[in-house]
Amino acid sequence: MAEEYTVNLTDSIQAAVDGASSGDVIIVAPGTYTENIVISKDNMVIRSESGNPANTIIAAKNPNASVITIQGRNHVTVKGFQITGAGFN
Repeated sequence: MAEEYTVNLTDSIQAAVDGASSGDVIIVAPGTYTENIVISKDNMVIRSESGNPANTIIAAKNPNASVITIQGRNHVTVKGFQITGAGFN
């Protein structure tokens, strides 16, 4: 059964991705999250709580890597974010 995870400013989006299973939904509260995220699970949704990219930002921790990497997976949705700070956005 699909679960919903909520990520707050004191949390890591990557930690939520790592703890989630295929089919789960990760909802991210407004704020700026400085990290590079690797998604290696199918059927996952990561979305901002507000739906407003202006107030939910993922900024690269490592500017020499992609902010979000999806590793050969199907049906992954990432929406409602401003993504910034990497050479490979």
